[in-house]
Amino acid sequence: CMPIEANLKFTNNSLYIDLGQKHGLRNRQIGIIKKNYQSGLKSNLDTIVLFIAEINANRSKLVPLNDKVNISELDRMNIQFIE
Repeated sequence: CMPIEANLKFTNNSLYIDLGQKHGLRNRQIGIIKKNYQSGLKSNLDTIVLFIAEINANRSKLVPLNDKVNISELDRMNIQFIE
């Protein structure tokens, strides 16, 4: 069983994906973004958790659990959903 993945789109000050109920997603379902970044010689993994706030058949709006996240920086990032 492969996890559901999608690319985020930042539109009208909100985050969306082109997946929804037809693809097996549910309202309030959790998704994780894993960001790799390097500082000096160390490589770190940063994770951001989002949830589906609004869902349609083929589109979903996502909101971060942490309201301090700058959602415009998440444009075009990959999100993986948890069952």
